[in-house]
Amino acid sequence: MAHKMNLNPEPFEMIRSGQKTIELRLNDEKRKQIKAGDIIEFNQTETGEKLITKVIAVYRFDSFAELYQELPLLKCGYTDSEIASAKPEDMDLFYTPEQQEKYGVLGIEIRLLDKLTHSKISELIIEYLINKIDGNWHREKVEEKKTHEPGVDIKMVGGKSNGERFFIECKAKSYAKSADSINREGWLNALGQIVTRMNTKPTIASGTHKGEPNRAYKYGLGLCWESAKVALRRIPREIAKTLTLHVFSVYDDGFVKQWKPKDFGKSYIEEDFKNPTEQ
Repeated sequence: MAHKMNLNPEPFEMIRSGQKTIELRLNDEKRKQIKAGDIIEFNQTETGEKLITKVIAVYRFDSFAELYQELPLLKCGYTDSEIASAKPEDMDLFYTPEQQEKYGVLGIEIRLLDKLTHSKISELIIEYLINKIDGNWHREKVEEKKTHEPGVDIKMVGGKSNGERFFIECKAKSYAKSADSINREGWLNALGQIVTRMNTKPTIASGTHKGEPNRAYKYGLGLCWESAKVALRRIPREIAKTLTLHVFSVYDDGFVKQWKPKDFGKSYIEEDFKNPTEQ
């Protein structure tokens, strides 16, 4: 499950730098849902910038007095100069004593995740295909486009017949203030680019199967899971079959999942894009 939390600039920067790895919160109804393996998106309150983190562990206590005894405060947002004077009452600035008594408190241990940049998504998809069981995609034949070069982002050779071609266009995940809308529509740009760059014949030119889709040529969109979710719902299955179009969704923790033409034209939820071994 993914959660969203707001953070003031100072603790936001401490998480970015790696100094702060435990977030302290009230254990209210919303936070009771947090568990190890979940994703937390922190939003900087002034700029709207986002950091994506993964929950490593959750520590629940009846009070901040207990928490301050058990957890390393230098990982909770205190600096070396502040640690001597750190006290549980510091949290009264954020939560009243009545709230703390009613709900209890928690420390959320987190790990900052790499941003899903264009190059990161490309790297993850290449590794996924090369390491895929029975995939037979050859590392030595991978062609990865450099920035501003023409053509699709990834070209791979191999597959079941050892002569298949996979052309994949990738789209980075946005972490800007308007990221939600950008990520929902990112697939449109990727789809447009791969369609205009198709320089192979997508159908068989002659013989018994003339006019049928040429299965030796496959096309793919490498997308963050939010964008993939929309693309899979909005692109009709028949169009995906005709183009032999696939989607490679990349979750925030780097988990890659391949969606085939038969999977298009359906609605999915976030859990469908996560690593099933961590659910």
